[in-house]
Amino acid sequence: MNNEELLQLFDRSKKANARTLNLSGMDLAEIPSEIGQITTLEEIRLDHNRLSNLPMSIRELPYLRVLRLQGNSFGTFPRGMMQFFDSLETIYLDPGNRIEPKCEIVEVDKAISQLLSFADKKSPSVVLQNSGLRRLPTDICKKLKSLRHLDLSWNQLKEIPSSISELTKLQTLRLSGNRISQLPEELCDLENLREIHVDSNELLTLPERIGALSKLQMLQLRKNKIQTLPKSLADLRLHELDLSEVQLEEVPKSVFRINGLRRLNLCMNQIAQIPDDCALAANLESLDLSQNRIRSLPPSIGKLIRLRSLNLSNNFLAELPVEIAGLVSLGSLDVSANRDLRSFPDALGALRGIYRLTASSSYLDDPLPELMKRGTDALLAYLRSLSESEEQFEAKMLLVGEGNVGKTSLVGRLQGESFIPDRDTTHGIEIGKLEFPIGDSDHRLVLNTWDFGGQE
Repeated sequence: MNNEELLQLFDRSKKANARTLNLSGMDLAEIPSEIGQITTLEEIRLDHNRLSNLPMSIRELPYLRVLRLQGNSFGTFPRGMMQFFDSLETIYLDPGNRIEPKCEIVEVDKAISQLLSFADKKSPSVVLQNSGLRRLPTDICKKLKSLRHLDLSWNQLKEIPSSISELTKLQTLRLSGNRISQLPEELCDLENLREIHVDSNELLTLPERIGALSKLQMLQLRKNKIQTLPKSLADLRLHELDLSEVQLEEVPKSVFRINGLRRLNLCMNQIAQIPDDCALAANLESLDLSQNRIRSLPPSIGKLIRLRSLNLSNNFLAELPVEIAGLVSLGSLDVSANRDLRSFPDALGALRGIYRLTASSSYLDDPLPELMKRGTDALLAYLRSLSESEEQFEAKMLLVGEGNVGKTSLVGRLQGESFIPDRDTTHGIEIGKLEFPIGDSDHRLVLNTWDFGGQE
């Protein structure tokens, strides 16, 4: 395989987010540096080639766990090569290969050098995304005390030092796309912090004192492994909380108790039930519960009178509660991909502010699919007609046929009359009325009879 073919393979692997790259037995003498761009790789097989060295870019692979190198021409690995393989679990070598010990390696981390340059300039903002940063030195925060915005997203950080408490002026902290499993309690000393973005990490919980961040307005926790949340979360005054894709099986009690919460994202979890105290989130404007396992909604959801957007798609709902009519500010409602949802409550028609109602027409009973085609306004108008109309127990019965076959006699018998032999033939139309009881109810069915004269 020549260099051009290798580059094409790397490109395909990168686009496919490949986890394994198999180059064993290819008679390769060199590996192009572009291999470092396939950042999703977990295993690389380079065994049984003619390699005597590896490109330095291979150290940029954050998830590499297995590296097979046996059957090559390696002797001693170059200085600085192996110190960056923090995630490596297994490396296959020949008996004669040797790795220089990490303690002998002296190499300045380029990303840390960049941090230091920001400190020298006393910059109010540091943006160091996707720079390969693996650690944040404990003393660096002392040199960044004037910092207001810190963005270290998409690096390879596993922890944040407690010295982050030195950043007393910090307002925005972005740590998305790292491998952080725990945030230090000292983070809660940053009283000016307004936004925390730690989505796409490995967090299991939050610091116990998180509620001390009185100015925090946005907390992004998407794509973590949250198991519990501290009670102090309810002491925050958040405007936005993202708990999507965090493997929740139930909504923590503290969530709906957050004062002032406006946007809440709980999509793509394993939630089966929404608690009654959801009504406590009185300021909620947007609620995303899509892609969960919800089978019913509590009536108390109708108390969220400021809610503008409600996403319930991809759940197991069979009906919507009539109390949903209490969502007087609702503009967008998505109930698509709920296979058991066949109809809507008539009360939904009272929500005249809905401009977008999304549902899976193929699951709905007639005439709803046709009304969905006509648009949200047509569907709501139909639902209003059902809720605003009165039940009518009245019908018209037409009797049409040849003369002298007993049409008029049939009407007479229904009225309780005796049979009349040689009854005169009906001329024109005779209009009458029949009444019948309806079960044990107080209603009576009225039939207006139209008896047409015999037709030839």
